[in-house]
Amino acid sequence: MTTVLTLRVAAISRQAPWVSSASVKDKITKIKRWLENCKSNHGNHCMPKAKRIPHRLIDGGTSEHPPRLVLGQQIAIQNQQYTTLSHCWGASLPIRTLLSNLQLYSDQIPPQTIPRTFEDAMLITRELGVRFIWIDALCIVQDDAKEWEQEAAKMKDIYSGSILNIAACDSPGSAGGCFSMNRSLTQTFHLPLVEGVPKLLVRLQPGDTRQFTKQTILSSRGWVLQEQLLSHRIISCMSDELHWECSEAYETELGIQFNSHPSDIRGDPRMYQCPTRWHVVNFSERNFTYWNDRLPTLSGIAENYESITGDISIIGLWQRSLIQDLLWIRMGPIAPKPARGIGAAGLPSWSWMSCPSRIKFNIWQLTMRVRQIDRYVRVQEYCKLIDFSVTWAGISFVSALKSAHIVLYGPSVEVTIDIEGKLEQSNPPSFTVRYLNGVELCTGAI
Repeated sequence: MTTVLTLRVAAISRQAPWVSSASVKDKITKIKRWLENCKSNHGNHCMPKAKRIPHRLIDGGTSEHPPRLVLGQQIAIQNQQYTTLSHCWGASLPIRTLLSNLQLYSDQIPPQTIPRTFEDAMLITRELGVRFIWIDALCIVQDDAKEWEQEAAKMKDIYSGSILNIAACDSPGSAGGCFSMNRSLTQTFHLPLVEGVPKLLVRLQPGDTRQFTKQTILSSRGWVLQEQLLSHRIISCMSDELHWECSEAYETELGIQFNSHPSDIRGDPRMYQCPTRWHVVNFSERNFTYWNDRLPTLSGIAENYESITGDISIIGLWQRSLIQDLLWIRMGPIAPKPARGIGAAGLPSWSWMSCPSRIKFNIWQLTMRVRQIDRYVRVQEYCKLIDFSVTWAGISFVSALKSAHIVLYGPSVEVTIDIEGKLEQSNPPSFTVRYLNGVELCTGAI
């Protein structure tokens, strides 16, 4: 019997002795046990939920037959289980499906061209007894704009329909693999003699174990947010250890268990009792190689939110909370906007989606401050949404935006905003709001 003692510390010495890492075989065995336990004991909460199978999947192959692309409609219903892969593309991806190689990959994907991350994910899939896997770079023809648009709009079904999402958390590119050993947030060692405990394993770690996955390279990428939100089961493959996360449980490879994860984001209705502004802020902090990918990345999240709440998306804002959603502010420097032929642009300035930087809502936390001063004071909205319209050239979020407008009703006044001091001293800077006649209305600062 091994007792695990986890200590949270501010800093970790690099001098502690290390416990040798489990083999890849042992890790896959652990994943099998987690998956079987989830299937057996978690009911329908963690079951894949999708209206349709992906258009194209990868048949993972065997020792005799190499992997190949297959059409989803050709797969028998009883064999339609599949996994998905969340990964970083890196500076360059050595293998992608293009119009020029689609037929070749439909016959076979040359094994020598498959990068390590893809290979590891296919291995995990086969060992779980699952035949098919969905990987974006291979299952979507990357130079077919029409197919890209159609498949980008299906992300809700693709990830929510997956039996397991495999997340290569610490690999900056396709060559790093799912079982890389490049990073560690913890130190683990044995205490040889502790009275009454036959074997004590002590682990030093900074902060909450469940936050480790949020600090990985993968979680800095914009596309990955919807993959994390929409998947009902995730195995996070980190260099330190594996983390299992589903709608009912959170468990680490070392044996630390939680009944739920801190964010409750995997299909839990509690997430939708208030606007998902935390996810918007998180989204705005993530990195995108292409600016125009931001809208398509939100398509699955918006569709899922709408299906659960009945609310209506207005380009990243929501009909029921629009007035509060308009209270966003830029928190960082404006980033350049790389061009890309696929995607939507020309966003209205009232949507935070038009801002190429980090944003934050209710930066002065007016409601919170008022409640602290006088619990009987009510903050009332004097502005109302009268009408709105959003028109797309094709599929919402993944096609070009043709037009968008909102009509608000409420009192208005013309003012000037004077920035005080140097802009770099605070972000946002201190300022004074004045009527046009120069009379001061209010001041603001962080």
